[in-house]
Amino acid sequence: MGLAGAVRPNGTGTQKPAYGQPGVHQLIVLCLLLDVQQQYGQREQPRQLSSSARLAAHFRQLLTRHILSKRTVNEYADLLAVTPNHLNKCVKETTGKPASVLIAEMLLLEAKVLLGQPGLPISEIADRLSFDDLSYFARFFKKHTGLNPTEYRQQA
Repeated sequence: MGLAGAVRPNGTGTQKPAYGQPGVHQLIVLCLLLDVQQQYGQREQPRQLSSSARLAAHFRQLLTRHILSKRTVNEYADLLAVTPNHLNKCVKETTGKPASVLIAEMLLLEAKVLLGQPGLPISEIADRLSFDDLSYFARFFKKHTGLNPTEYRQQA
């Protein structure tokens, strides 16, 4: 039913809206209001990250880039030109975990990915991950997963 069904003759040759039905002017105003609401009413302000959140995000970016070569909070703090304590405080405030835990988690993730490649010897994985010693890599891996690298590879 269009607008024609919503109006009735008023005896003067013009038509006026039926009771409870919006007139053309009201429809135009309603359309304008809806347009204004869509244009301006539902805009969200871009959320500003705190300085701690920005630092933690930058740390995570560096972590994904340098995990194979940098292992300590001090090394990442140097890259970010902050103290290790400040980096730890900001990362913990933002993620709930200290920076050292995120470093270990990223290293463990890399190890799991590499262990998923069956043709790659575990000694080479330890070397790629910059572990000086295969036994140290095995201890690190077992500490965090409860399995040694060979057991993990067999279960994966």
